[in-house]
Amino acid sequence: MMLDTSGLIGLAAGAPGVVGALAGVAQPSIPALAVGEFRSLIHRSKHQRREERWLRELIEVSVVLPIDLTTADHYAKIMTLKANFVRPVVLWYAALARQYKLTVISNDQELDRVGGIRRIGWFHDRLHVHVQDQYR
Repeated sequence: MMLDTSGLIGLAAGAPGVVGALAGVAQPSIPALAVGEFRSLIHRSKHQRREERWLRELIEVSVVLPIDLTTADHYAKIMTLKANFVRPVVLWYAALARQYKLTVISNDQELDRVGGIRRIGWFHDRLHVHVQDQYR
């Protein structure tokens, strides 16, 4: 199970949909990209120390996913098909999800435009599962 930035925000807020989706997951995966985006939010927060400590503790029990050459290959394949329809940051999340064969906890519906991605979203504390066909 992989958390994008919106997934991290939901988890930090204690959103039942995110917490429930992670129930039974021993070690969530967090892209380094999401860590950077979340830290940029922390830098603008009034509660920097508390939020940074929370993030550090989460990182200690998670797998942090780097962007490497294999990720770049997945990104290139997706971008060739979807470049005009999906923001680049979403393409990177999709590439990591494909590379590691992970379901993404995210409220970003743009991920649904990329084939072969399973996304768990939450809205008003209800879970929504979205599965797209392989490489449309």
